[in-house]
Amino acid sequence: MKQQLNRIIVPSESSSAEYVVVEYDDKSWSCSCPKWKFHRGERVNCKHILNLKNKESQETTINISGIKEKEVENEIKAE
Repeated sequence: MKQQLNRIIVPSESSSAEYVVVEYDDKSWSCSCPKWKFHRGERVNCKHILNLKNKESQETTINISGIKEKEVENEIKAE
């Protein structure tokens, strides 16, 4: 059985509604928005999931570059 890793509440851009987006340990996602819940056929990610995945990807890139910069600074100070 898959386990929840993250549970994020996302406000709607067009109404006062809020949606629950969940990331699971098997790298799948779900959303409580109507487009995701009532979609027929092959499951596709809604804009709420896509926005969170994009944000996560950007944060990871920023963190990695920040680590590299610190390592270079430490090497320069050590010399």
